[in-house]
Amino acid sequence: MWEIKIKHEGLHAYRNVRGASKEEAETKARLQIEAWNLRWKRLLDAEATRQERLKKRGWADKQSDIDKRAKEHAVALTKEAEATLDGLRGLLSRTLGQAHSFNWDSLKDTSRFEKVEPTPSVLEDYPAEPLITEPQFTPLPVPVTVNFFDWFFARSTCGKTCKNGGRGDT
Repeated sequence: MWEIKIKHEGLHAYRNVRGASKEEAETKARLQIEAWNLRWKRLLDAEATRQERLKKRGWADKQSDIDKRAKEHAVALTKEAEATLDGLRGLLSRTLGQAHSFNWDSLKDTSRFEKVEPTPSVLEDYPAEPLITEPQFTPLPVPVTVNFFDWFFARSTCGKTCKNGGRGDT
């Protein structure tokens, strides 16, 4: 197994090409380089036509002027931000270096509290636990329901309603 490492500086492309034989690997590498070169040529042509279009319109000079002003503005903002950061970085050390005497007791409220203290709440007793024998806990009888199936087949109806065990003779 043969392997060739190829790269294209303009496209910033890199590839490992492998082949079963040396000739196969070289052929694959050559074809890849030709494809990259064709792509690079198209990119250069497109850039050249774009530059020509900009020159025709006069935008290249305007754009470079705008870029210069933007860079100057960015430099000014950067310097301002760095100055602010330097001031903030030294703020704590400068403040701690000075002896500030502050009377925290002057912030306390020592006036008398005039509101009456609330009375504690009284807990009421729980009601007595109900007994299982009370009438509200006894089950009610379930009424017998006869559906179509029970009506159609008399034996099953009799099985539900007859007292003799569902033998059919009521």
